[in-house]
Amino acid sequence: MRESNQKPKVMKTKIGKYEAELSGSMVYIRETKTDELLKCIDVDPFDAIDQYKGIVSKLQKAVLK
Repeated sequence: MRESNQKPKVMKTKIGKYEAELSGSMVYIRETKTDELLKCIDVDPFDAIDQYKGIVSKLQKAVLK
């Protein structure tokens, strides 16, 4: 159990005009200029980091096309 003074772990990656964020078991994809939420993906909490990295990799490939 987390102590009350600790913040939840959050990972953020900026890719071009987009930002991917992992918070708990949710991955958020936002457009950075407007901060508009484009997609929200619920991932398995036990495999969240690996799934986040996979999503970021797919986003990077799409942006670099």
